[in-house]
Amino acid sequence: MYYCLKCGQTEGFIETLTHCTVTRRVDAELNHVKTLDWEATGETVRTYRCVNCGARWLEWELDNDEE
Repeated sequence: MYYCLKCGQTEGFIETLTHCTVTRRVDAELNHVKTLDWEATGETVRTYRCVNCGARWLEWELDNDEE
């Protein structure tokens, strides 16, 4: 289980993916309706924002208490 290094919470994170391909369904106003698919590329970067304190981390910076 991963936890925030700043506040210690283990409830989860908001994941942001950059440099990836996303296929989405949009409505007639071009508003996002549903994500259909996404594919990582060799340049994809995942960042995680703590849902409790807002601290941002890269995946390799987070600690996993099972390791």
